[in-house]
Amino acid sequence: NKDILRENIHCIKSKTIYFDSRDIIQYAKIYNTSIDNINILISNYMSKENISISVVNKRPEKTSNSLLDNNNSTNTISYLNKIGQSKYFILTFPRLGQSLVEGAALNCIVIGTKKSINSAFICHKECLFDDFASLEQIKNKVLYLESKPELQKEILEYQDTMLTKYYYEYQKNVLQNALELKRNYI
Repeated sequence: NKDILRENIHCIKSKTIYFDSRDIIQYAKIYNTSIDNINILISNYMSKENISISVVNKRPEKTSNSLLDNNNSTNTISYLNKIGQSKYFILTFPRLGQSLVEGAALNCIVIGTKKSINSAFICHKECLFDDFASLEQIKNKVLYLESKPELQKEILEYQDTMLTKYYYEYQKNVLQNALELKRNYI
């Protein structure tokens, strides 16, 4: 529920981009460098336009792909606060994950790819790329959106509508239908 997240996570926005870890890993592969070096490269590149990034540190040394240690709520809160303080959430590497939902729920402008399933359910048409977006494309998109405050408002309203429709009401209806089936079966 986006309202519960927004009540409990500090969502003071700055002109900051949160890059999903999978995008950072892809950029590191493209530039043939380490994750630490790509974070520095992206920070330097974006800072020329007065845009900061929320730096994703190294991928955890465990079998999970998650940035979160599920046994440590401090990591979860830190992760959500980083997203909450960012104005933009970038996940343009095609995958099935749901971090776009967290980005939208924390009132970020979510930028994704048409090749990811969740992007189609969350992202405004102005925030979808056909494929994995280059750093130049991301920078240009952010600068474009920064110049359009009314569009930003439209995007955030659209995302809230989609969150309610697909990630709250839909699940609630599935549960209600399951209860009806069970009641009729007994």
